[in-house]
Amino acid sequence: MWSPLHFLREVVRHVISWLFYGASPAFEPFDIPKREDFNVVILGCGMSGMATAVRLKQSGVNFVILEEASRLGGTWYHNTYPNCACDIPAHLYGYSFAPKWDWSRVYAFQPEILAYLEEVARKYDLYSHIRFNTTVRSAAYDDKAAVWRVGTSAGEFVGNLMVSSLGPLHVPRYPDLDGMQSFAGEAFHSARWKKGFDASGKRVAVIGNAASAAQFVPVIAENAQQLYVFQRTPHWIGRSANYAYWPTTKWLFRLCPPLRLLYRWLLYVRQEVIFSLVFSRSGVGQRLARRMLTAFIRNAVKDPAVAAAVTPSYAVGCKRVLAVAEPYLATLNKPHVKLVTEPIVRLTPTGIETRSRLLEVDAVIYATGFDTKGSILNGIEIKGLGGKSLSDSDWLESPKAYLGMAVPGFPNAFIMLGPNTGLGHNTVVWMAECQVNYIVSCVKHMLHTGTRSVEIKQHVFDSWYTGIFGALKTTVWGACKSWYQNDKGEIYALWPSFTFAYWWNTLNFKPAEYILKA
Repeated sequence: MWSPLHFLREVVRHVISWLFYGASPAFEPFDIPKREDFNVVILGCGMSGMATAVRLKQSGVNFVILEEASRLGGTWYHNTYPNCACDIPAHLYGYSFAPKWDWSRVYAFQPEILAYLEEVARKYDLYSHIRFNTTVRSAAYDDKAAVWRVGTSAGEFVGNLMVSSLGPLHVPRYPDLDGMQSFAGEAFHSARWKKGFDASGKRVAVIGNAASAAQFVPVIAENAQQLYVFQRTPHWIGRSANYAYWPTTKWLFRLCPPLRLLYRWLLYVRQEVIFSLVFSRSGVGQRLARRMLTAFIRNAVKDPAVAAAVTPSYAVGCKRVLAVAEPYLATLNKPHVKLVTEPIVRLTPTGIETRSRLLEVDAVIYATGFDTKGSILNGIEIKGLGGKSLSDSDWLESPKAYLGMAVPGFPNAFIMLGPNTGLGHNTVVWMAECQVNYIVSCVKHMLHTGTRSVEIKQHVFDSWYTGIFGALKTTVWGACKSWYQNDKGEIYALWPSFTFAYWWNTLNFKPAEYILKA
């Protein structure tokens, strides 16, 4: 049963564990009768789904993971474009409970991250719980039985709790351009890279210039005969040298775990300091960051006109600052690479038409990001109490969830990395681990008390969002249009504060905030 004393004990336990071990406290199996009868259905086996699975397994709770793909990894399985990398330092991006001392470089590339996730799955025996090639089609809450009935291509799965770990960045978003179907050459989205694609001797157009494009454009430019990069909006690009770790460094991290932990903590603190200096509208570092990044871009791009075109006019951090992207700026100096800022009128069978010219190309690569709102549900019909549907309501247009996890009218369901839990400055793995701790705490309470259903109270939900929207007004994210916002200008994607503030809010499940039914 939750109490202030219990809460204080949890605070102390977590602080000690994080400071001395760099991880959440170890999870022990619950000594509770009928634990074996409690089942959790996890949708998706990306990084957040795996974190949920590991902690449930450590707690002795039954679960199954439903994964549409033939392999785990989520976004790190689907995204295979050249030079695909994480823009958060690897020693900060890995799980706290599964440290990896031998990361090859500061910012890890996709193959190494995917291999790490597969290693974690083997270590914690997750493969026996995963149902690959299983497409989830629907999920409906059975109020009478207090369970979720999940319809899939492999039949129905039933769970006392459902955890959606579909992730916000896995459904590719294509531009709405006339003539896309008429183009006769090769065309594909960067998030669904065409296996075996060879740019050698080809005229290639890349539509988009954000994180993915900034990573693969330098590789395409090495062999393409001509490369056009279509830019709608410039992005701030920061200096982030992706150097390889010396063998001595990796040896020291292995021999002296406290040293690796100290390094991880220093990375974490650095990222939090960046938030306080840059992402607040009144941040003292905003003007300094702008001057530094502007100078960096102008020094890297030789043509003054091109340098001016790729230098944003909006506040630093309003859109995601691109890391691991210095080679992109250097690529713009090559004579066969052209930056195109004119709006696209249409695609033709032979190329791309702008307002002033027709650029003939052999291949088009769409680097236009993800449908973040569509990714949340991934086309799944989710129905709660009274048949209320997330996709039928205006929720999909303006997604909201208490702590980014719980929605009124949808008992016993939690969303991993849901609305307002994304980050512009630090690792989302921290957020995911905080959420897992909260979910396991909820399961523990349900089993201790015999509670069959938990539903967030509407007034708690409303109060939470009053605070969220108030905090967001003090940040830079409302100063420009970005994928962080919906059509109403509401910022639904990002957490508006320090990550340790989220840890504090998710430290323990608070029964008083929920409608509990036995």
